[in-house]
Amino acid sequence: MNRTNRSAAARARACAALPLAAALLAACSSEPKAPPAPPAQAAAKPAKPPQEAPSSKELPRSPSDRKQRMLFAMELAARQAMRDARRDVTSIRKDFNDRVDLLPLPSMLSVTDDSLGIFGQADRDARAKAVLAAQAETVARLKGLLAHYEKALWTLATEAGRLESGQELGTRSGYQELDDKVEAAMLQIARLADVEGIEQLATLRTYDHVGLDREVREELAGKGILSLYKSQPVNGLFERGQEGQAVVLVFQRDGLEPTVPLAWVQAVRHVVQRAGIVVASTPWAIDPDTPKKDGIVGVATEVVSTKYFVSVEARPAVDRGAPGFENLHDHVVLTEYRTALRREDTKETIATLGWQVRWIVDFQGTMRVLVERSDLMLVDDPVLPGLLKKPAAQRTGS
Repeated sequence: MNRTNRSAAARARACAALPLAAALLAACSSEPKAPPAPPAQAAAKPAKPPQEAPSSKELPRSPSDRKQRMLFAMELAARQAMRDARRDVTSIRKDFNDRVDLLPLPSMLSVTDDSLGIFGQADRDARAKAVLAAQAETVARLKGLLAHYEKALWTLATEAGRLESGQELGTRSGYQELDDKVEAAMLQIARLADVEGIEQLATLRTYDHVGLDREVREELAGKGILSLYKSQPVNGLFERGQEGQAVVLVFQRDGLEPTVPLAWVQAVRHVVQRAGIVVASTPWAIDPDTPKKDGIVGVATEVVSTKYFVSVEARPAVDRGAPGFENLHDHVVLTEYRTALRREDTKETIATLGWQVRWIVDFQGTMRVLVERSDLMLVDDPVLPGLLKKPAAQRTGS
């Protein structure tokens, strides 16, 4: 009599376990599978009359059958969890990369002198701090994701084991097979999350910078050395998806007294070419993008050495949203500069550098830098002296 009652109770639990296990599986998954389409029936075969489904009393399930169904349901839940985890990890990593990509790139001069190498150090430190903050937030999200899936899978395994009265010693769910499936799924999810990989990637991204190499070096007898540092084309330097270049001017005193006041003075013009022929250009003008719009270029204050006189970094840009920009498609656009080193006590021009950034604009409006060695020191420059002799209101061209 008692044996019969126990068998009836076991069958009752088995019948109740199936809908509960299915509900737990759906709760663990964020992407439930769509029901399969009904199979197409052959046109030649006559339709069979519907048959009554056999009752549960006609299909008794053995304990081994119930265990197999339980393990199969757990396997499906683990696979769905891994698919969802892959999607979530991809989204988290994308958020990290997008956040870091929005940070401005700092600059670094390719020099060995520490007093000059300090150029741009504050910007590099700020970037490293921002990247580490993004790393900490991303690692926290990944660890939270791992904890979420681990809790969901163990909840499902434990409940399935309880419904089947699993009591194996040394197991968390009651069945060693369930424990193995959860641990294997979590191992795969941990590999997908790759927390250590994010930490290593963040470390590498802290060192992203715009490197500037010396392109022009001119010795000025009895005065010093005049140098122009220029970067290779950098994507996203002034606008996302567009290439640009950065330029820094350096004067090393070697004969000129440290007490002599100096200044960088700059003029600019824009040129449009097609097939090597100039089709449009603006007149030379005192650079309006200088701090006081008077052509006097700013000085890098972080370089405090009396040995060096360093300009701030220039990153020439083109406003692609300006009216008429679409007319520049399939053209070459140049921004030309004349930058002079001048004594402020006597207003004497010590030397003048001519340099430019040259872009080719494709049919879609994308700008790519054309690298050409066209920067040099000008022995006799009539542009800047002529502009500086004019009244401020007339310094619009030459």
